[in-house]
Amino acid sequence: MPSVGYKGNWYPDNLPQGTSPATTPPNALYALKHNPFTLMTDIANNPQREQNVVPFSQLQKDLNDNKVPNFSFITPNVINDMHGQPPGTGATVTYNDPKQLFQAGDKFVKNTVQEIMSSKSWKTSKSVIYITWDEAEYPNGTPTPSQLQTFTTPGPDAPVVPAGTVDGYNWPGGAYGGGKVPLIMIDNADMHHFTMNTWADHYSLLRTIEQNWNLGFLGNASDSQQVKTIPVPGEPK
Repeated sequence: MPSVGYKGNWYPDNLPQGTSPATTPPNALYALKHNPFTLMTDIANNPQREQNVVPFSQLQKDLNDNKVPNFSFITPNVINDMHGQPPGTGATVTYNDPKQLFQAGDKFVKNTVQEIMSSKSWKTSKSVIYITWDEAEYPNGTPTPSQLQTFTTPGPDAPVVPAGTVDGYNWPGGAYGGGKVPLIMIDNADMHHFTMNTWADHYSLLRTIEQNWNLGFLGNASDSQQVKTIPVPGEPK
């Protein structure tokens, strides 16, 4: 993200006005669609709130000044999130080199987590880092029934997708998953290794965030029967 409150769909190489946001420019690194706060009208249309949507470089300054916001959402660029940069004259890593992509993503996570955990802010606050992915990789080729079941198994309140072609195969219709993704939690009140067995998806993490700040629940995060708050081992229930 090149500047505070930036509204372009991409950077660099933002597309001309009227071009579909789905068209990815050849040298893009930043994608507006990966930055959810810029998509909320009560933020995008409010100049004061827009000032809180900042480039990643702001994190280092906030950590050094011990003025980190109570909630920070970090979205890596299209290389560091392992999607890959579209091939272009300025592209540094393309879809054709997944090994480089994985290394770039791993390095970004490692450096960012180390920077946070070595800061005064982390050491003098009650803080938790959540690291998760937005989606899994669809099984290559023709998936086995077991692979397909793993990929499509729905989480709590997963969307009901009508019958038809989904991800390139015949879907009979019903609640649809999207594959397993890792969720890593680092809690500075409990630095020991732990494993959670909570049946969860992204709604669960959303509900956990909303409950922590006594906010209203968005969408299916309000379903207390199916969507449960993720337990934080070092924190009160």
